[in-house]
Amino acid sequence: MKPFRFLVFIALILLSSTAVAQVKMGGSAYVFKSKHDCGKYVLVGLSADGRRVSWVPRPADVTRNVPKLLANDYWISTQNVSVTTAVLALTRAEYAKMVHVQPSAEDLYYLITEKHGITEVWDCTSAGDENTLRKIAKEGRLKAVCKIVK
Repeated sequence: MKPFRFLVFIALILLSSTAVAQVKMGGSAYVFKSKHDCGKYVLVGLSADGRRVSWVPRPADVTRNVPKLLANDYWISTQNVSVTTAVLALTRAEYAKMVHVQPSAEDLYYLITEKHGITEVWDCTSAGDENTLRKIAKEGRLKAVCKIVK
C-alpha cells in the first residue's frame, strides 16, 4: 500500500462516525481459543494459504456478534470463525466508523497484527447457554460436549 493512501485511509477512520446498536447472541455458538483481545479488535478471514483476506465484516455489523471471553483464553461468538481467522490492528470502534469508506481486502491485509490468532474452534451450538459454556471452558471439557471445527 502506498504511504499516502495509507495515511488517507487512517484519516478517514478517525474522522468518520456512526452509532451502532448492540445485538444479543443468536442460536449459533462457536468457542475458540485466542490469546488476543477478540472482543476489542476486528477479526477477518484469510485464504487457506494466508496470503489474502477472504472475508471482512461490514462496518455497520462489527459491533454485533462481539466475541466474549469465557475462560482460559476461550472466547464465544455467534460469528463463524476458523483457524484462518486473523486479528486486525483496528479496534471495533474504529472500524465501525468506516461505514462510508469501507477498506479493500488488500488494505486490511496490511493491518493484520496476528495471522494465527485463533488456535482452536469448537461448534458448541447444542452445548448450552453462555454461562454453561463458561463453566465447560473453565473445566476443560469442550472436547466432551462440543464438535471440533476444522
